[in-house]
Amino acid sequence: MGLNKMDKIYLDNAATNKVDDEIVDIIVEDLKENWGNASTPYDFGQHSRLIIEESRKKIAKCIGALPEEIYFTSGASESNAWAIHQKEKTLVSPYEHHDITDNPNTVVVDDDWFIQAINMEDDVFSPIAEEAFESNFLVSHMLVQNETGEIFNLNKYADYAHKLHMPFHSDMTQGLGNIKINMHDNYNCVDIATFGGHKAGAPKFCGFSYFNKEVFPASKIKPLIYGSQEHGARGGTENIAFIHAMALAINKHCYMIDTKQAHCKKLKLAFMEEMRKDFDQDNYMIVSPANSLNSITCICFKNVEGEIIQSMLNERGIYCGTGAACNSGDMNASAALSFMRIPEDYIRGEIRLSYTLDNTVEEMIQTAKVLKSAYKDLTNF
Repeated sequence: MGLNKMDKIYLDNAATNKVDDEIVDIIVEDLKENWGNASTPYDFGQHSRLIIEESRKKIAKCIGALPEEIYFTSGASESNAWAIHQKEKTLVSPYEHHDITDNPNTVVVDDDWFIQAINMEDDVFSPIAEEAFESNFLVSHMLVQNETGEIFNLNKYADYAHKLHMPFHSDMTQGLGNIKINMHDNYNCVDIATFGGHKAGAPKFCGFSYFNKEVFPASKIKPLIYGSQEHGARGGTENIAFIHAMALAINKHCYMIDTKQAHCKKLKLAFMEEMRKDFDQDNYMIVSPANSLNSITCICFKNVEGEIIQSMLNERGIYCGTGAACNSGDMNASAALSFMRIPEDYIRGEIRLSYTLDNTVEEMIQTAKVLKSAYKDLTNF
């Protein structure tokens, strides 16, 4: 069943967003005409190779990297697993996506752990700290929190890592197309970065990794999938159509960051204003902090289940999230919100709205009205 824009409101762009028609046309054309294996030496295969390398250059330019620092993968989940694979263990924040926190080779730690580890004398390190120093662990912290849209100061966490002589990784997927990223300027503290394409207008099941060549040259990257492709670091016959589509989509989204965030700021303000009308502010709390993307609003309603509200909105043709999309169906309270110490009577009422240039002020006002109505129906307000 397709999404009829005339009577449906899609507000779950942080989960995935629509592939533009012109990108779909490129995919179809490549599947029909440019399907040669890029590893073959003849002209037909080498034309595919040219598409891949031009796409690599385009993506590198979008994030201020060198082409040889870009490695194509099947998406952010694979890229994150690949980053973690570089060391025996990875110290990660409690905010990370489940593909990181559920990995058996990660250890969840908070800011206090790093501060204590940096300031401790060598002979009083905790067992985890001692093992970390002996094995030269990796440290990982995301750029943008999936649920709240909070933008983290990566320099702080990279500084923790580098003071402890550990490389630093960041899952930057949610920032792609929303924040200006330059891996050799404002994010030069990051040694490995991971990205998924489908949050920036590309099809699903395509992504890429960035490895700073000074820290992780191709010869020192440990493969997760073995083979000769991607400088011998990541095996598998390349998906020409999706790589090409991803490069074009990311290029488009990255050049529209300022326009998108300005538009989304208007949407967020319109939503907030409507929520305050004839509705007790004790009924909800805005969880997204001031330093969050304009394109994400996380709101928690008091003494109700977010999934029930989500279902009620669905019946009215409004599609939104209840947190990170990959957690859908998980009845446990959000780990990220728990770490933020959201009060117990609000934490299960989470709704995440994420919007883009396709959304309108009228849609945000309508959504706020439906949310208030749904809450009143649930609580007999």
